[in-house]
Amino acid sequence: MLQRAVVTPATHEAGQEYQRPGCHEGTRLAVLQRLLDWLLGNIDPHATFLWLYGDAGAGKSSIGQTFAVNCAQQRRLLASFFFWRDDPRRSTHTTLMATLLDQSITVVPALRPLVAAALERDPSILQKHLGLQIKSLLVEPINDLLSTDGFDGSSIPGLILIDGLDECSGANHQCSILNALVEALPRCRHTIRVLVASRPELEIKAAFNANPLLHIASRVALDASFKPDADIRKFLVHTFEQIRYNHPIGAFIPVTWPSSAVITTLVNRSSGQFIFASTIGKYVADPARRPTEQLEIILAVRPAPTDANMPYTELNALYTHVLSRVPSHKIEMALDILLYVTIIRPQLLLQLENLSSMPIDDDWPDLRPGQFPTGCNDLTKLLFLSPSDLVFYLAELSSLVGVHVGIGEGLDVGIAHASLGDFLLDPHRSKGFYRDSPTFISKVLCNYINHQSFSRNGVYYNQMHLYAIRLTRS
Repeated sequence: MLQRAVVTPATHEAGQEYQRPGCHEGTRLAVLQRLLDWLLGNIDPHATFLWLYGDAGAGKSSIGQTFAVNCAQQRRLLASFFFWRDDPRRSTHTTLMATLLDQSITVVPALRPLVAAALERDPSILQKHLGLQIKSLLVEPINDLLSTDGFDGSSIPGLILIDGLDECSGANHQCSILNALVEALPRCRHTIRVLVASRPELEIKAAFNANPLLHIASRVALDASFKPDADIRKFLVHTFEQIRYNHPIGAFIPVTWPSSAVITTLVNRSSGQFIFASTIGKYVADPARRPTEQLEIILAVRPAPTDANMPYTELNALYTHVLSRVPSHKIEMALDILLYVTIIRPQLLLQLENLSSMPIDDDWPDLRPGQFPTGCNDLTKLLFLSPSDLVFYLAELSSLVGVHVGIGEGLDVGIAHASLGDFLLDPHRSKGFYRDSPTFISKVLCNYINHQSFSRNGVYYNQMHLYAIRLTRS
């Protein structure tokens, strides 16, 4: 009964076909140590749950895989489950308990007869409420085992790792998993800690911000505090070394390729997200292509192909998946906001820098940068949005963008992926999410004209018109 419901590819011991990569050697050490300190009770000793969260592509699954393997080798891991949206068996909550249980009775063989007895008493238990499954098949057998004379409770590992909870189909199922674990595990006489890794999606974030998880869960954010750029640089350097060593024409590639400046460019474009660096590595390493030419495509030195050799395949799939979660009545405005922040605002700031160096002409008003809305209020002015609109339209995109308090009044939007704008402007990559830049720029300029006008000596000037004239003169 149990074996029919088990999904081995969802575990840290998945076979080669399903094996997910762990962390590159020598990277993510600070994060892994932080997780181990929590597991051992060195920090937040009363926190039986830990939420590891980060932007899309930040490397959560690689960290989870490495941590699970390390803990398994040290006999600290009871079971693991890695959700994956593209596999029906790994994107459902219905196979979770059986998969966790199968690992548990392997790690703790003494549990096997007790679990077998529970399955015999209720053959339909695996189709019942998840909380009841945890209670009947895991908590009660462990409690019975601890009541056995002479049994050493320290032989039971204390970690359950669940990765990619946001990739479990249905937000209600994601929350039901958390609720079931929170409800059932405190009844266990053996302390079991649960590590949950996910993107900071709305429903999951709400669950961890509410009782009881608010008071029993520690949190680790994969942000700049863990200095991901240094790890990404180390990963890229090693990746290119391996390409020179393993590629069919690697012997003809100079040892100075690529330059340190190119590595720095790639690190900056990664924006702290390992998926960008990983995608680059796989693309450049293609044994059927020339690595130097592949890298030139990535750097936009060589035109990007439109055939099967398109770069950024994994990034395209990631961005498409996240954007597809936005409801249809919100997606157009969400895309407008993303395009403005990734493309228009940087260009506007660059032009304003040029404008600030122009000489003042008495015939025209002073159009210094301070007169243009480029801070936290520019989105609300140029797209006719209120601060609450920013939160509303971007609610489902928290793994790609962040809405935060800006300098001065209002809210601002920060982009976690520097390559997101390139995705939106390339119809071959973004397909249904493609945005036409000239059309959007016209919309923004019209909005600006409607907002900005002033008078001097009784004559009204349109500030954007004057701005355009000055740029034309330059």
